[in-house]
Amino acid sequence: DALKSNFTLTKLSLTENFITLDGLKAIFELLKENSTLTELDLSRNSIDQEGMEFILSSLPKVHTIQIDTRCKK
Repeated sequence: DALKSNFTLTKLSLTENFITLDGLKAIFELLKENSTLTELDLSRNSIDQEGMEFILSSLPKVHTIQIDTRCKK
């Protein structure tokens, strides 16, 4: 819930956390109310095509995003 009520965070790195689609949904649900985050780094996670589509459809407030499209196994 810290992401939901944090109004000073501008950059967030979640690199190498094995984040999948379910994790993305939880993260973006919390970010809906965050108006200060402008950079989100999701590189080196387990994000597949469906996850990429979800991210692209959920990005109205996050201006910069880094994603490594190679899945970790």
